Amino acid sequence: MHALALNKFFQGGVALMLSTVLINALNYFFYILIARTLGPRDYGEIVTLFSYLALFGTPFAILSTLLIRRLGYAGAKKIEVIQQFEQFFWQQIRKYGIPILILLIGFTPFLPRITNLTPASSFVLVLALMLGLVSMPYFAFVQGLHLFGTYSLIAILSTLLKFSGAFIVFLGIGDITIIYSGFLLSLLCMFLATLHKTRTFHTSPEGYTYRFQKNIKSLLLQRSTLYAFISLLGLTALGNIDVLYVKKFMSAHEAGLYGAWGLFAKTILYFLGPINSVLFIFFSEKETKDQQRAVLNTILILLVLVTLGAYFVYTIFEKQLIQIVLTNRFEGLSGLLSQAALFGAGYSLVTIMNNFFFS
Repeated sequence: MHALALNKFFQGGVALMLSTVLINALNYFFYILIARTLGPRDYGEIVTLFSYLALFGTPFAILSTLLIRRLGYAGAKKIEVIQQFEQFFWQQIRKYGIPILILLIGFTPFLPRITNLTPASSFVLVLALMLGLVSMPYFAFVQGLHLFGTYSLIAILSTLLKFSGAFIVFLGIGDITIIYSGFLLSLLCMFLATLHKTRTFHTSPEGYTYRFQKNIKSLLLQRSTLYAFISLLGLTALGNIDVLYVKKFMSAHEAGLYGAWGLFAKTILYFLGPINSVLFIFFSEKETKDQQRAVLNTILILLVLVTLGAYFVYTIFEKQLIQIVLTNRFEGLSGLLSQAALFGAGYSLVTIMNNFFFS
């Protein structure tokens, strides 16, 4: 235990875990404010938008995790790896960016019919995906360099911008447009901040000795990458595709109720988020191999305890929770919260084990 406490990932991870507590709390109250202010109909719209973002953003998450793993293997040559990949990335953007942009713009008018989202939400979906694409490598670079404090600060400020949109609407100013504006502004600011931080580490390419053992394109197409994509896509689908189905085939009110049920279900994941945020980086490093199994067992025991507590609270205080957290407009959730605790526990377990085996 003493060796674990002295480990740089434990020390640096404390800052990341503490910041994740704040970020998860802000995100949780972001959804609560939206539900209380806008009601089931618009709440279902926003939850569905974020579910589509999670699903369509899976390739970005895969590339990000691959970059973090690659940086973990690079050792002292992390900066060289970053600059090589960054150069490759922007070459591809210049080559394929305009065709992709034209395709997305042309596809946007058809999204409402396919997704049952409003035109405004469909536009935000496309714009957020574009920002996610250009931001992806820089999120990975900052984490792969183990700049936990910097990444935590950037993430907190970004989440505050996102939260501010919901808070302004909660005060009675504006509507769902303000919420979307705050969200897009948070993505833009996080991209610019991580880009700036990464660029401060740039050095002259002269004297570089590090070379990828495989071409980047072949790395993306190899079997392990395919397995990783399937794994993460399955995990993302498990947590989001039900929301998309309800939004598509049921009423807007029912979609909002289901989204609120999902909020209670994923409360467990929010609670364990501070730990889960550093697990992948911890499990990816060779130098932590001796402690990995013990850490995993501890996390699983904690998950069992949290699940039992959530099930008890959701069962005994169900009506009070619905009234306090949401409003009486969500009273249709009565009798369903205990199932939410079990679903949240199962989803959290799959998330943790996926991080462990994929890393």
